[in-house]
Amino acid sequence: MSSHSRSRIWLMWAVTAVGAVLILLVLGESACRLNHRPDNPPGSAPYTIPPQYVTPGLSNGGQDNFAEMVFSPVLTYRPKENHQGRGYKINRQGFRRQTDLASPKGADTVRIFVLGGSFAFGAGVPDGYTYSEVMESQLQKRFPRQHIEVVNAGVGGYTSLQEYLLLATRVVRYEPDFVIFLTLANDALFSSKGQDILDGNDALDYEGAIKACLNQRVVPRIYHGQVFYDPDEPYPPLWEDYHFKLLWTIDQALFRLKGKIAKKVVFQPLPAKVAARRFCYIHDLKKVWCQLEQMPMLTFLQPIISSTKKPLHPEERAIWERLKEENNRVFSELYGAVRQQLATDLNHSIFDINDEMRLLGPDTCAFVDWVHFGEVGQKWLGEYLAEKAAPVVAQRLEQRGLAANSPIK
Repeated sequence: MSSHSRSRIWLMWAVTAVGAVLILLVLGESACRLNHRPDNPPGSAPYTIPPQYVTPGLSNGGQDNFAEMVFSPVLTYRPKENHQGRGYKINRQGFRRQTDLASPKGADTVRIFVLGGSFAFGAGVPDGYTYSEVMESQLQKRFPRQHIEVVNAGVGGYTSLQEYLLLATRVVRYEPDFVIFLTLANDALFSSKGQDILDGNDALDYEGAIKACLNQRVVPRIYHGQVFYDPDEPYPPLWEDYHFKLLWTIDQALFRLKGKIAKKVVFQPLPAKVAARRFCYIHDLKKVWCQLEQMPMLTFLQPIISSTKKPLHPEERAIWERLKEENNRVFSELYGAVRQQLATDLNHSIFDINDEMRLLGPDTCAFVDWVHFGEVGQKWLGEYLAEKAAPVVAQRLEQRGLAANSPIK
């Protein structure tokens, strides 16, 4: 065979291989698009604004629990700026707030950021009834000569590590006077699924997220598929991630040719002490960062129905009983381990909302599921946080030479 003929054969093989790769990529992309639509796209159904804080969970299910997200190379995903969904608005800086933040900040402005997951976002409750708006209103009454801003920077699914990254890369741009963290539940959730927040979890393991989205049987994990959905750009958003789709498509083809499907991977819960060490490590990172920035920081261990000290309302009792006994045990153990480790931190303000809720009676229904509050709980939380934040606001005003504007008694 002549060298010319061999060259033609090699060229034909190369063209065939390239064509096969392109076909596989198209198949992978199609699988992504078919399996990657949000269950409730924004605007798909109307919602009703509750008239008052009386009916537990009146709006739950009528609002979007997740804001529409776009890809972020640092945070993995973040809320889409200038977007309005069912019951919420994201301002142009990417925070849940009806108004944009002035930059530079006004001389009379006290700006407080609240970071956390879907609990901090106020999932399930419409604008006008969130804890952050209640808190802002309460503090404004206490400090009438100042302009108080409580900025809701909560993002559904965020772990404590993402909270730290959000603080250091985005929140810092907007001159916060101090920051509040409503945290721990997502760390507990991922830990219960065997995921280490420092080593490949829902938020930071992008390869795992793609596999989970494509085929739950290969890598089953807690994953909110809608977080990467953006109608204006293809999924996944980074070209260099296409090799993950290609590998997945090849794997599926081989599995089907052999008549086999990959078995589920069984994750064991991360030991409570290990998960607690991870959380406390990130807590220390936040603390050191705030000290370097000379910024006060308040940390609140967010309430979950598995470990709250609140006497349960009948509806809350039903929620608790629906949870698997194993989940209740795992969540409670992790919260206990974190409390034990943080108990030695005497130089930082840490509050366990689970304990603080013990004064709420069984006639008050705050929870609408294992971790989220309805309107009743939001109102209580906003007032509670305002009470805890008021001394810090007064301290910041004094540091700025505005001691005369102390809180109204």
